[in-house]
Parts: sequence; structure tokens; C-alpha cells
Amino acid sequence: MKLNPKMLMGIFIVAVMVLSIFGFVLNYKLGGSNSFDYNGFEFRQTQDGWIVELDGEEHAFFYHPTEVASLPLTNETINLLTAAKNIVISYNDEVEEPELLGHLQYYMELHISTQKIVTRATTTGENAVIAMTCENATRTSPIIILDITNTTSIEEDGPCLTVQGSSGAALAQQADRLQYVILGVMNE
Repeated sequence: MKLNPKMLMGIFIVAVMVLSIFGFVLNYKLGGSNSFDYNGFEFRQTQDGWIVELDGEEHAFFYHPTEVASLPLTNETINLLTAAKNIVISYNDEVEEPELLGHLQYYMELHISTQKIVTRATTTGENAVIAMTCENATRTSPIIILDITNTTSIEEDGPCLTVQGSSGAALAQQADRLQYVILGVMNE
């Protein structure tokens, strides 16, 4: 049987496809190399985000620390968050999508509660949750207020931090930045 150029090209394409599938399956079975070290912590990338083990427990984050390290925080705020024993996480429940902020509040509580006492609140106290605003913030019990706005930033007012984001992704970045500081993964 004589192999013509068209037949050779067909065999080549089939071989590439078969080998690609084999390589994908082999990489999946072996786990691939998706671990990255940051500040002495080993992060594993998954399809859902980043996993790191802290004090024997796995924590999942949306962003790797290098992706949020450029978000500005003052040394005063970093010291405040790391020294506090209790942290209040509140959110503006008068926005169009308060559920988004409620989910983010819960997400932060899951991580922070392994090292700090966390109090849940809203800015109005509706829905059977206590009301906490910047007026209630102290150095021993700072308040983080989550809000949906047109800008993305972390506004610092003494022991009160207002985390503002124009989208869920922007708020998640800000939240991960604060959580990494609180949990000791980032110290700057």
C-alpha cells in the first residue's frame, strides 16, 4: 500500500490527537505541577481558586497573594487587623444586591474565624442581624464594612475599614487581601 501525502497528513493529525488525549489524562492522573510558594506557604491552584493549609486546615481563596499584593493597605491598618482579637464584618444591606455582600461576609467569616472571633452585622440591623457601623469600631474590635459602589478601594477611618467594590470580583480581591493579612500570609 502506497502512502500518499494526504494519507500521511491524516495519520499525523490522528496521532497528534491521540497523544494529546494521552498527555492530558496522564497529567490529570499525576496531578500536574500546580503548587506555588508564597511567603513560606504552599498554594495549590484548583479550578475553584487557590488552596492553602493554615494551622492544619485548608482554606480556599479566589486570588493568589501575588494577585492582590498591589492593593494598598497602610502599616497602621495591617497592625490593627493582626492585633485585633475580634473583628466585626458588616455590610450595607441597602444596596441593590445585598445577597452578594452577605455571601462575601460569610466567605470572610469562614476563613477569619479560625484565628479571630468574628461578629456578623449589617449597617441597618435589619433581617435579625445587629447593626454595626464605623461609630461602633474600636482598636480591639475593628469593623470591616462591605459595600457596592462605583469605585474599588479600601477606605480607612481609624479602626473602621470600608471595603468598596464595583463588582463581585473587585470585592473578592479586596476581601482576599484583608484575609491574607489577618491570617498572617501577608505582612505588608
